[in-house]
Amino acid sequence: MFQKVKGRLYMKWYQLAGGILAACVLCGCSGGTQEVKQTNKSLTLCEDRLVNDTYAKGFEEFKKTYPQVELNVEVYEDLLAGAEQINTQIMAGEGPDLMLMTNYSTSDVYKMMKAQAFAPLDEFMKQDKGWNADLYAKAVLDAGIHEGKQMVMPLSYTVKTALTSEENLAAAGISLDDCNNMESFLQEIAKFYDLDDAERVLGDVGQLADFPGYLSGQFLDYSKGTLGVDEQILERACTAYRSFYQDDFAATSGLMPDTGFPGVGEAIANGETCMVITFSGNSFMEAAQAVAANASPVLWPFRNVDGQVCASVIDYAGIRANSENKQNAWNLLKILMGDATQTQIADIGSYYPVLKPVLEEETDRIREEAYETGKKLVETEPLSQELQEQYEDAVMNPQKALFMTDVCSSKFVSCMRPFYEEGKNYEDCIGEFRKFIKIYLTE
Repeated sequence: MFQKVKGRLYMKWYQLAGGILAACVLCGCSGGTQEVKQTNKSLTLCEDRLVNDTYAKGFEEFKKTYPQVELNVEVYEDLLAGAEQINTQIMAGEGPDLMLMTNYSTSDVYKMMKAQAFAPLDEFMKQDKGWNADLYAKAVLDAGIHEGKQMVMPLSYTVKTALTSEENLAAAGISLDDCNNMESFLQEIAKFYDLDDAERVLGDVGQLADFPGYLSGQFLDYSKGTLGVDEQILERACTAYRSFYQDDFAATSGLMPDTGFPGVGEAIANGETCMVITFSGNSFMEAAQAVAANASPVLWPFRNVDGQVCASVIDYAGIRANSENKQNAWNLLKILMGDATQTQIADIGSYYPVLKPVLEEETDRIREEAYETGKKLVETEPLSQELQEQYEDAVMNPQKALFMTDVCSSKFVSCMRPFYEEGKNYEDCIGEFRKFIKIYLTE
């Protein structure tokens, strides 16, 4: 029922989001920036503590820039309390003007966009002379487009990367050159499990579990109410994933060495660990530079069905469709997209800012900082120019981006667990998931 994310307990979104989405429909949420009178006197947003810590400087900048506007930032400590609060407000036809959300599998932004819970941002972007979309990671921003309109604005993202070594690949007879998408990658790295006496795939808990999202343009087809992925591709990928399901969901604390990701890199270089999945610049750089000390590091950025390097949106924001303060909401949103706030995201180091100049500057800092951290724990070596450029190109120029929903990861895993763990019939397990989405996509 609950999952822990960075020290917080989150209720599974599909147990509470239905009411929120229904409320959006009941209160008449509809796209359009001219249907509701602009009062421009105040601005309300409601978000959790972690998001507030990330964007607090942006809120302060807004207050200084627009002192005539009353900014009310309501901070809650956990998802359940916050969701109940927002639900109550929306049911009353009110709610926060700006929805600032974190994609920790707690909301289905695709379903919310379909329910027209957000106001289109296109007119604001067009009329705002200070807005320059060319400064941002285009593919990431495009993830917030629904039916040709920018409905939500991504603020941060990640590109997951698999890190191994040429030596480990050779020992297993694997060639990542043959892996042009997620399906072929899963099938190829399953060969690691033919090796003896080595941990196979290491990373944060369940880092590979969201692989279904990379198998298609969109995992669920919200218009048709069906799966959006080719059924044969899905079955082949699930069969390959079954090989390392147990390792993927093993407790991180029991696998991660005391030396953290530098220690993981050392283990990869020694052939004790075959591969690690990383989702942040810090973790990749720490592990990769440790591998480089005694082996030849190799990276594989996650790619979708079309072979495109695919990013995953983390934080994003949307303006409530029937808000009376849309202009103020846009003004704050633009600040959250600005240099100071985007630099704050980069400084935290877990995710990438969408503002390219900031990311470009921070990439070098992250590499140098990771090197200094790593060499205190294990033997390290700076990355080659070629690998550094390969990594930077992947994280700075993803070709596609998606929102990873709980339906794609946790809910799908729960339905498929008997197949992964006990070898039960695939069709029976996927059949249970089909039953779920039939109800979920039509309610």
